[in-house]
Amino acid sequence: MTTPRVLAGHRADAGVSIVELGISMFITSLLAVGLVTWIASGAESVLVHESDDIAVQDLRVTKEVMSRELRRAAGLVGAESNSVTVWLDDDADLVVDAGEHVTWTFGSGGSLVRSTDDGESILIMDGLVVSESGFAFDDVDVDDITLIRLTLVAHVDDSQRTISTEIHLRSG
Repeated sequence: MTTPRVLAGHRADAGVSIVELGISMFITSLLAVGLVTWIASGAESVLVHESDDIAVQDLRVTKEVMSRELRRAAGLVGAESNSVTVWLDDDADLVVDAGEHVTWTFGSGGSLVRSTDDGESILIMDGLVVSESGFAFDDVDVDDITLIRLTLVAHVDDSQRTISTEIHLRSG
């Protein structure tokens, strides 16, 4: 029977030295820090994209609702860079009834409000950049306006999202 040879200066059951253990723990901790950083940046990226997607979706829905209502207006009553008032002849009787004058207004706090002449007021969207959102028209005389350019700008994190459209009035 032969016995295993032991090299000079080494014991057969020596195990791991404290230096080797320390080096392996240091490498493992570097890998763990890198993994946690990678996962955290991925989660942050998801949150940024999610808030951006929500803002763009809100802008699109608001644009669509406003466009539809302005297109079906029976007449344009008032037009300014921050508000538009239209007559919606909902009952098609060609008589202006209470609640048929609708005003869309960009408020100073970044809000867009839809209100009627009978006192109903609804917050449609918040978080707009009012200095860059608004209306533009193809003429200065309210009676001659046939085109409304609508621009909606929302602030998202450190950037802005803009959506614009041109609305041709049915009554023009």
